[in-house]
Amino acid sequence: MSINFSLDPWTDNLKALQEFHTKYKHWDVPKNYDKPLSDWVRRQRTSRKGGELLQDRIDRLDAIGFDWRTKTEQDWDLNFQKLAKGEVVPSSWEDEQRKKWREGNLSEDQIKLLESIGMRADPRSETLDDHIKELVAFRVEFGHWNVSIKYDKTLYGVVNNLRTAFNNEELSQDYIDRLDAIGFDWRGVHQQKWDEMFQKLANGEDVPNWWKEAQRASYRKGSLAKDRRKRLEQVGFKLEVN
Repeated sequence: MSINFSLDPWTDNLKALQEFHTKYKHWDVPKNYDKPLSDWVRRQRTSRKGGELLQDRIDRLDAIGFDWRTKTEQDWDLNFQKLAKGEVVPSSWEDEQRKKWREGNLSEDQIKLLESIGMRADPRSETLDDHIKELVAFRVEFGHWNVSIKYDKTLYGVVNNLRTAFNNEELSQDYIDRLDAIGFDWRGVHQQKWDEMFQKLANGEDVPNWWKEAQRASYRKGSLAKDRRKRLEQVGFKLEVN
């Protein structure tokens, strides 16, 4: 009785994989088709990813057009390409990517690809992208960031909510960085007007008496903000007048 064995099982598996690809047009051998070959394919991918596969074997697999991506990676790339082209992908897939992103389970390459098409780990952040575009357009047209309720009720609310959250230290650093990048003014309209008056005072320019008296009245009532009081005192403004 003769026993058949191969002196080069790696090459035998390579040939078997080529035959499989010729017949089925892909490289993902199912276990129920040929478990040893399926395991061999998995090992080649894992070994290459871990830097443990000989260059000669990498070259030979490259020569036959082998796809080094796992089936999961191929499916991910397919869904991403559809999303990038504006085609419909299951909402569950998008939700899954955001969840994995937040949990740190996406690769750096996958994150960069998703960011390149405007996707964020937090869907609210994608909405912020749209609002940022609207804000920049408003700033270009009007020269400031103070959207009026008559101009756009929704954007007016967004601006107020962002400023309030920022002042209450409730805004994420990501939001702050992205708004800082466009030069957004975090001060509310009233603060901006106060700063304008204060700057005139500091420069020795004429400031309306009503504004001066308003600061003194706020001081007497105990409602003058500490920051404002400090700034007024630094320029020699007298809050108490006999």
